[in-house]
Amino acid sequence: MTLTEAQPGHVKVSSHMPSEVRLFTTAHELGHVILHPHLREAHRDRPLDGSEQGRDQLEREADRFAAAFLMPAKQVRAKFSATFGGAPFHIHEATVFALGLEMRVVREMIKTQRDLSMLLARTVRFNGKNFNSLAKQFGVSVTTMAIRLEELDLVNSEH
Repeated sequence: MTLTEAQPGHVKVSSHMPSEVRLFTTAHELGHVILHPHLREAHRDRPLDGSEQGRDQLEREADRFAAAFLMPAKQVRAKFSATFGGAPFHIHEATVFALGLEMRVVREMIKTQRDLSMLLARTVRFNGKNFNSLAKQFGVSVTTMAIRLEELDLVNSEH
């Protein structure tokens, strides 16, 4: 998880993290190597909730690089549309039915845009079709995919 002084441009990532966290961390550190070549050492310590509060500009830049590198906007939009139809995704009777849920249940579980984003990022069945979740297709965590869906304005939690 550190750029080494002995080998500038090399990145070390702990093998004790889940694979999707390692992948994002590696892309984040690659972002530092490309965007901030003057750095001698850096770490990635993104809060689990995806918030950027208290994070410096260089860390936010490396996070944005990693997100774009691992989940390119064009590919995410294409997979999202192929899976869920048009964007932004809205909760209504037809989409709730396609998710195999009941409106009452959805109203209880979807209180925020992040709740909806998380649901869509981990969904494996929609409109009678089974598939790998978007998070799995891109090799990232559900939270990371949910944040990317929001960044790309693919979800709308108003219902």
